[in-house]
Amino acid sequence: YDTGAGVEKNASEALRWFRRAADQGDASAQVNLGIMYAEGQGVPPDPVTAYFWLTLAADHENDTIRNAARTGREFVVQEMNPIQIADTEQRARTWTPVVEPQ
Repeated sequence: YDTGAGVEKNASEALRWFRRAADQGDASAQVNLGIMYAEGQGVPPDPVTAYFWLTLAADHENDTIRNAARTGREFVVQEMNPIQIADTEQRARTWTPVVEPQ
């Protein structure tokens, strides 16, 4: 849904699927979700939510994911105040993936 490969491009539907994967700990989905919130794709722009998802992915072992997350954070942090940053980083430190029943 994000790129329209094989289905009609649909930002809201892409957001829904990225969120499901991000909630389960998928770092690539976390980056994509963070970017969607940063740019307002399918949702109103929300730098705090974007920063949260990008922070979760920023320590990933994959260089491409890690670099994308860190670059995205540098962009959205400019729209946040120090309290928002500290609160969001604390939320990210205590976050745990959601395991969906099979």
